[in-house]
Amino acid sequence: MASRTPPFLTNTYDLVDDESTDRIVSWNQTGDAIVVWDTAEFSRDVLPKYFKHNNFSSFVRQLNTYLTECFTPFFKDVI
Repeated sequence: MASRTPPFLTNTYDLVDDESTDRIVSWNQTGDAIVVWDTAEFSRDVLPKYFKHNNFSSFVRQLNTYLTECFTPFFKDVI
């Protein structure tokens, strides 16, 4: 059975990868982290296009939840 990528992660990738919003949110120089350049504009203009809310704190909290879930198996012996 194939695993399905959660919509939150797909939407997050899509919004960061959209070159039209690079002045608001983009990948860092090495492409391994997200940089939000303008949190107010990100919340007002970008988040509602991809999610049912415009709350930056909720977005960060959910992103942290997914990152914890993704990396916990790699650190199970350390945690």
